[in-house]
Amino acid sequence: MSQILLGFAAVALFVATFLISNTFTMLVGRRTRELALMRAVGASRRQVRRVLLTESLVIGAVASAAGLALGTGVAALLQTLFATTDTPAAALVLTPGTVITSLLVGTSLPMVAAWLPTRRAMGIPPVAALGAAEPATPARTGSLRTGLCAALVLTGTAAAVYGALTTGRDARTVIGLGAALTVTGTIGLIPLLARPFVALLRPLLTRLHPVHGDLAARNTVRDPRRTGATAAALAIALTLASGLSVLGASASQYLDRATTHDFTADYLVKPAEGAMRMTPATAEPLKKLPGTTFSPLNQSTAYRLAGTSSVLTGVEPATIGRLLRYDVVEGSLDCLAKGQIAVADFKAKAAGWHVGQTLPLQRQGDQRGSVTIGAIYRADEQSNLLPSVTAPDSLVARYDSTPHTAGILVAVDGGTSRTARADVTRALGDNPALAVLDQADIRAQDSGSIGDQLNVFYALLSMALVIAALGIANTLAMSVLERRKEIGTLRALGVDRAGVTRMIRLEALLLGALGATLGTVLGVFLGWALGRTLQESVAGYTLVLPWGRLALGVLIALAGALLASLWPAHRAARVDIPAATTAP
Repeated sequence: MSQILLGFAAVALFVATFLISNTFTMLVGRRTRELALMRAVGASRRQVRRVLLTESLVIGAVASAAGLALGTGVAALLQTLFATTDTPAAALVLTPGTVITSLLVGTSLPMVAAWLPTRRAMGIPPVAALGAAEPATPARTGSLRTGLCAALVLTGTAAAVYGALTTGRDARTVIGLGAALTVTGTIGLIPLLARPFVALLRPLLTRLHPVHGDLAARNTVRDPRRTGATAAALAIALTLASGLSVLGASASQYLDRATTHDFTADYLVKPAEGAMRMTPATAEPLKKLPGTTFSPLNQSTAYRLAGTSSVLTGVEPATIGRLLRYDVVEGSLDCLAKGQIAVADFKAKAAGWHVGQTLPLQRQGDQRGSVTIGAIYRADEQSNLLPSVTAPDSLVARYDSTPHTAGILVAVDGGTSRTARADVTRALGDNPALAVLDQADIRAQDSGSIGDQLNVFYALLSMALVIAALGIANTLAMSVLERRKEIGTLRALGVDRAGVTRMIRLEALLLGALGATLGTVLGVFLGWALGRTLQESVAGYTLVLPWGRLALGVLIALAGALLASLWPAHRAARVDIPAATTAP
């Protein structure tokens, strides 16, 4: 959990870097004349650079101290909220290492983010800066940066595809490296991609709002670098969210299919959460229930089967074939009645076992014997129902008098019904510590755990989305400040306040759509690549595109962009026309 939290914290900081860098780019751009004047009166490049980096140092130090205090307060609040009588809140621990790391990272990050804008500003000659109204920084399509980023995207994509198709031992490492290269290259190419993307959406905007839509499209691509840096933060957050959605939906469908395929009983009896441990005797009362077939799953551990660590699951040989579906690929499941064992194919393949082979069996150092493999069946290593080694109850009882009963499989004449469930529950003594689950309950339980984990990840990713939305608000606010005279002129020419507000909101939607589209495409691609690595060990895993979740992610991104535009749009609509049009 600590590693997961640190990983998401790193993502949030990475996204914040774009916001900081973009902010310093705009601030330095607005102060170009001031900086040029300092150079003109004798300040060296090093001195001006030192002034700007010192400003970033002070901002980082103040923000780090505030963030550390706020984070400590949030931690204390969470401890209080989640404390119960059984698990009271522990003392809040704030180690020196946490304080030092937070302050160092929070202070150095703004300096790193401000270095590139500062370097660009120092490259403008003082005379040119004093004479320029608004120094432009267009993205050059033929620049070295564009070529390098394109090479990173091609190399990273090739590496991810190679890792996905080979699914070798280090496939996930290769895919992770490819993903990092692809995302990094895409971020660098966003300024180049912004123009065709906006051109693609411009007909729709101009059809809805001919004047305001055209102005919004032109303003969005006026500074492609700024647009790229703003959209990049949103793209990173959507990449992770959509990738997790693809993996989660695919895993949920796999579990659903596995449950439907393997589970042929009507009910599974399990201990309720935090309840007592079941034993083979728990199932005995079911013998008195007419028309009922059952078999406990008696798990026994600490075995060495031909030198391989194994867990034996004891079942009732006469009934297990009706309760679980065994796809036997070699031998016959009738071997259980003869005192032999059946082994899952993945375990037999790993150990080199075959049907008819007699294996030495040892448990807990002193109990020894031998067993014969009578069948090999197809099973998934990740399955919660089919065991890796199936044995008759009598064999398990010979070595273990107190096995752990993981569940009781029950089938009733007539299939599932409210009456049948009530009869099973009554036969077990109406014990509240036992849960009687049908197939739908099992699917919901298995899929629910994945859903809960995804919700935690989405909650953590919301930090990155909030930072990205702040970046959009910041960019639009600075853009409104820079275009104050232009907006005043538009108002003087007859564009009303609602029109100016609409123009700014459309700009925000274009930024949100650019980041959301790139992030969703990257996330689906990476989700596919990582999913391919699971197919070798998880039989039946297939790619599932959760269109609803993906669309929801895009809608949330657009809604966040729209909300982020409220304040900048309000400021733009309130521009004083005479003051703005007479400003130098």
